[in-house]
Amino acid sequence: MNKDVHWYGFHTDHDFAYLLKLLAGQPIANSEKQFLSDLSLIIPNFYDIKVIADQTFGMFRSSLANLSEKLGV
Repeated sequence: MNKDVHWYGFHTDHDFAYLLKLLAGQPIANSEKQFLSDLSLIIPNFYDIKVIADQTFGMFRSSLANLSEKLGV
């Protein structure tokens, strides 16, 4: 719940869902909109690098290793 902490991951939808379920002690919301709303209450700053790559490159369907190779890092 600390706005100064930023969470980063790659293809983290299941990871964040599991973490939210553990921290909230409640079932996960059925809709994506509600899930993201619930998640942002506990983890206000989270970034999924795969989602960002998908938005940047369009339909990015590859691994973190391939993304780093594509970016030269």
